[in-house]
Amino acid sequence: MEKNKKNRLVRQVSLALLLTVAILQITTIVLMGTGFRGFDVGELHEFCGFSLFALIAVHIVVFRKTLKAIFFPKN
Repeated sequence: MEKNKKNRLVRQVSLALLLTVAILQITTIVLMGTGFRGFDVGELHEFCGFSLFALIAVHIVVFRKTLKAIFFPKN
């Protein structure tokens, strides 16, 4: 039972971080498009991109059983 709580917490945290970083990535794209020069948006965009890539990899590892059931169902 304790393992299920831990797995659920990891899933919730990874989804929350993934959503947050995706929103930040979209925000940096909009800022770069408008020509905002308040701070180095390019560096923030690069950081968000690498973080998004890493979180997608973590998401795949954490949800591997669910993803396997969705994409490769047993008939």
